[in-house]
Amino acid sequence: MPKNAQNIIAGSADICIDGVDMGLTTGGVNVRFERTFVETEADQILGIAKRFVNMERVYVDATLLEVTLENMRIALGYPSDNLTGGTKLCLGYNSSCYLPEHEMILRGPAPGCGCRTFVLDRVVSVSSPEYNMQRTQEVQFAVSFEVLKDETTGYFGCIYDGCAFQEAQTCT
Repeated sequence: MPKNAQNIIAGSADICIDGVDMGLTTGGVNVRFERTFVETEADQILGIAKRFVNMERVYVDATLLEVTLENMRIALGYPSDNLTGGTKLCLGYNSSCYLPEHEMILRGPAPGCGCRTFVLDRVVSVSSPEYNMQRTQEVQFAVSFEVLKDETTGYFGCIYDGCAFQEAQTCT
C-alpha cells in the first residue's frame, strides 16, 4: 500500500449515549481493544505451533467536563430511577441486579478530513470515577465503559466511514 499522509487522523470525538450528547471532554476518547490468546506448543516445534483467540474485550474511556447528574448516573452505571426530576441523584444500587445497558455512538474524524462513527449497541459502565472539587481546576469525571458483544452476531459493534452516515446519527 502506498504511503498517503491524507490517512493521518487528528481530532476529537463526540460521545452519545442513548441518543444524548455527553458533552465536552478532556484528554480525548480512547477505544481500547484487549485480546488474550491460547498458545499451543508442540514437542517437535521450537516455538508456538498455533495461537487461538481465547477472549476479546473492548473498552471506551474518556473524561467528562460536563458533570451533569444524568452523566454521573450513566457513568456510575445506576438505573434511570436513581435520578429523580433531573435534580436528585441517589447513590447506590437499591434493587437492580444488573448493570443498565446503553447504546454508544462515537463521532469523530476519519482519513481525508472525513467522518468516522463507532456504533456500539451494548455498553455498560465499569467506571470507578472520582469527583474532585478544587479551587484551581474544573471538575472532571473519568468514565469507562465495557462494550458487550451482541448475542446473535458476535460483534461488539461496527465502525463506519462517511459524513452522511455520521450526520444521520442523532445526538441531542
